[in-house]
Amino acid sequence: MKLPPVTRDFRSLTIVASPLLLDFGAAVKRARVLKGWELNDLANRIAEMERGKPGTKANAPGKSFLSNVEKGKRAISPPTVGKLIRALDLPESWMDRFLDSDTAPDSEETAQDRDAERLMLMLERDAPAVPPAEALLIGLAQDFAGKPFFDHFSAYASLRQALSDAADLKAQGLLPSNTGDQLSLILRRVSDLNDQGLRDEAGEALNEAISRNEAEAEALFNAALKQDRVRNRPEDAARRLIANLRLREQTVGLFKAMRLEQDRWYVSGRDKGEVFDLEVSLELALQALSCAKKSELAYGLTDLGLSQFRLGERETKDSFLRAALKTFFFSWGNLLQKGSSKGWVTAHNNIGNVLVLLGRRQANAKFLNSAIEYYAKALDGGGQFVSPLDKAMTKQNIGAALTALGELDGDTVTLKIAIVSFKVALSYYDRGTLPEDWALTQNNIGFALHLLGKSCDGIDYLDSATEAYDFALSERSRTSFPFDWARTTLNIGHLECTYFEKTADSTRLTFAKSCASAAYEEFYKCKADHQIKECELLKERIDRLAVAVSS
Repeated sequence: MKLPPVTRDFRSLTIVASPLLLDFGAAVKRARVLKGWELNDLANRIAEMERGKPGTKANAPGKSFLSNVEKGKRAISPPTVGKLIRALDLPESWMDRFLDSDTAPDSEETAQDRDAERLMLMLERDAPAVPPAEALLIGLAQDFAGKPFFDHFSAYASLRQALSDAADLKAQGLLPSNTGDQLSLILRRVSDLNDQGLRDEAGEALNEAISRNEAEAEALFNAALKQDRVRNRPEDAARRLIANLRLREQTVGLFKAMRLEQDRWYVSGRDKGEVFDLEVSLELALQALSCAKKSELAYGLTDLGLSQFRLGERETKDSFLRAALKTFFFSWGNLLQKGSSKGWVTAHNNIGNVLVLLGRRQANAKFLNSAIEYYAKALDGGGQFVSPLDKAMTKQNIGAALTALGELDGDTVTLKIAIVSFKVALSYYDRGTLPEDWALTQNNIGFALHLLGKSCDGIDYLDSATEAYDFALSERSRTSFPFDWARTTLNIGHLECTYFEKTADSTRLTFAKSCASAAYEEFYKCKADHQIKECELLKERIDRLAVAVSS
């Protein structure tokens, strides 16, 4: 079966450096080091010569670009060669060699170089207690600047997390180890390679150590997973996890063991909001599909679609959501096995959930109405019995779709029908046994009541929305479910703004501002681009209301 396309983090291939570029890069680095200059000093010197104003830092080339020149990874033009010759007092004979070569200026300083420089400046402003090694910082900044769907906030959060894991590896190497001195030696070696910017070589050092030291395998395995995070290689982490599963005897079979591992990373990414964990879960789902039997395809495709859906929830573009929709359609035929109401309900709900999110983001009523049709088919069960919990899940989803339609059309009748659907779902969810589903339903009831309150006189609906949100937060703790906690907190921020519009109580705006800041902080940690932008919209709403009051 041909699988749907999956958005991946395809990194640019490293330019194969010619002998000339390697030789010149080595000469540049040698001359810089002999002058006692850092990369910043060289950049500033070039800027001084270009502007003719000593001391200015304007128009200085970035450290990222110059670092790649020294490594021979940039095909530079003769004018750039001339700047470096003059700045470092290199022999002018270098220019003749470049004039005679066919090197083209295809890879002069790029937007990715400038983005990497911006990330390093952001870190510099934060002034970490222990500054990272320059080579490691430059390599990571270049890597995260090249992520296709990360904005600067998310890329910076990923950079900080990778640097934190690198620092953790270094600290482990400096401390006495219960598994022996050899582990400390290996981790110190890994840290030294990281500091030199040789992150892949550091990963290989761990791989070799794992094969040589079976007694230390578990500690090294966990360290290698951290290094995969430092290198931002979820596909390598997935392969490592699967290789580890293959080494152990599986009583449930390899495919089921891979699904259990995938679910562990998926749940962590969903609840904690960690994008790397979701990317690992996606890679695990892809690998599991490669060894799935025909009877297992439906489960593997569903796992893949759910990982794509959760990644799409957090990204600003719709690429993952559209990939998830295709994957769920592929899984549809496999799930609709004869006599299987569970497969029927799952297939229709999954498709409907993607359509609701696309419809909400694009303000597209057609998507929302299509989602409701899929949910109605799910309730039918394909002529088979539908379990109470499947009914509750579907009623929950119908309520979400109706709420989105009511918000889009400003239709209070639709919103009231949505609340009825949520309350039907709530009647099935026992708070003691299904606290997360119960909390989700309370959050959704609160959102629908808030929309009703915006279009009606009085604040009774708003008071009821507050109560529902409080119920949701009683189960959605900031520690255990930071992503869901932040979503409810963001909703409360908008609710407080609506209170202010109806009561002119300035304390409401103050509380709304604290909600926006707290939610932003968690979404920032989770690298949730879409939700970060929603926080920014709430802050803009608060500022507009504050200005209106002052005027």
